[in-house]
Amino acid sequence: MSLSTSSPVQFEVEWRVPVGCGFSGFFTEVALGFVPGLHDKGVAVRLLTGKCDDVWLDGQLEARDAATYRATWADENARSAQQTHGALVIEHGEPCSMRRWQSSSARPWRVVARTMTESSLKAEQAACLRHADEIWVPTAWHVDTFVAAGIARSLLHVVPEPVDVDFFHPNYIPSVVEEPSDGPLGWWKRPSAKVGDTPAPSPSPFVFLSSFKWEWRKGWDLLLEAYWCEFTSARERSAVKLVIKSYLPSWEPGPRDLNEWVSRHALQVARAPRDKLAPVELLQEDVSRVALRRLYARSNCFVLPTRGEGWGLPIAEAMAMGLPVIATNFSGPTAFLTAHNSHQLPVARELAGGFAETTVAMLRQAMRRAYDEATSGDGAAAKERGARARATMVEHFSRGAVADVVLRRLKVLGATLAPSRSLYGELPPPPPRRSSAVSSAVPPADELRRKRRLHGHAWGSSHTRKGLRRYEALYVYPVVA
Repeated sequence: MSLSTSSPVQFEVEWRVPVGCGFSGFFTEVALGFVPGLHDKGVAVRLLTGKCDDVWLDGQLEARDAATYRATWADENARSAQQTHGALVIEHGEPCSMRRWQSSSARPWRVVARTMTESSLKAEQAACLRHADEIWVPTAWHVDTFVAAGIARSLLHVVPEPVDVDFFHPNYIPSVVEEPSDGPLGWWKRPSAKVGDTPAPSPSPFVFLSSFKWEWRKGWDLLLEAYWCEFTSARERSAVKLVIKSYLPSWEPGPRDLNEWVSRHALQVARAPRDKLAPVELLQEDVSRVALRRLYARSNCFVLPTRGEGWGLPIAEAMAMGLPVIATNFSGPTAFLTAHNSHQLPVARELAGGFAETTVAMLRQAMRRAYDEATSGDGAAAKERGARARATMVEHFSRGAVADVVLRRLKVLGATLAPSRSLYGELPPPPPRRSSAVSSAVPPADELRRKRRLHGHAWGSSHTRKGLRRYEALYVYPVVA
């Protein structure tokens, strides 16, 4: 990818996210969010991340996203020191996963850390961030959290996370086609006449959906207890269903089969075997992005009583799909949850480590309210809440909207670009300072033209004339006291 005079910024952007190919949070937000948005606006952006083969790209991504990945992906090990040195580098991920350069001559001219935290910022993380020229965080909540950890507020800038509102659209039909599943959870994989139909028609149960990795931070214990305690009658047990898409991370102890966790928790909090309670279905297999989208489309409400999020991508995706959502109004989700577009869960207590949680009672009330809104009359209240949720995502957090935020920041940084790093090529050094306000050593125009030709630029091009004017400006200095 080469720089173009029509590019909105006159330098290359190297966006590095050190993860493998797949639908992890970091990969999704960069390879399927930030980078496509900037690429669509003509920015020369290089994606440094795990290599995806053609089979995966063509089988898992929409054609437009696969094409953008191929156009922007770069092998980190094949990038020359000169290429990186001349680029604005964005290090995306955990603070201490940032690259460090041994000398200023090898260091990029600007290094931006795009990072986040689900709770308080640790001292070692704050120390790692000192290697960045500035820090991009997703929310104002993160700004306050990082400042509390000793990071200068002047270094912090809010850059939210994008969501693909075109793909996650209630009525969008993906180009990638999957075979229907006949397994126990095949109800959400089977194609329908209109993929975007939601909620499911009666007598199908009302589906609460939750998607997360199985860890304490996600509040799975609160979710199960609230659900089982709220929907207790025989009629309601047959009218609702909780579907949980999850997996146990490798660092978490305990049984790998989440059914054991759910069955044990049923006995602990509901004092009954699981099969006597409102149904819970676990989806523990890996699913494609297309299947995930269909899962949203066939659900009625998304719920996540989290104790802390960096952003909350599944919540944002569900909102883009027009689903009413229930989520804790804390940490990352504070950027997009309102009383009008969601069922906010108030924070009841702060916890050690910078986490916070709601209560089972508050969660029960929210789940009941979401159920009643959708099942009363024609469900107009639920539809209106879902429509407002989608409108929030489209207006503020689409790829294009977030790319505009990033681009504004890039232009500010570009204004500090040293002349020797400009698109116009290397410029000769200015003469020594003189005591007068304006130097008398400005070379004649013919000499300037000769210098430009020596640097390989045709005099007639408009961008070279701009470079010449910038060179002439180098000879004007303030009076040295």
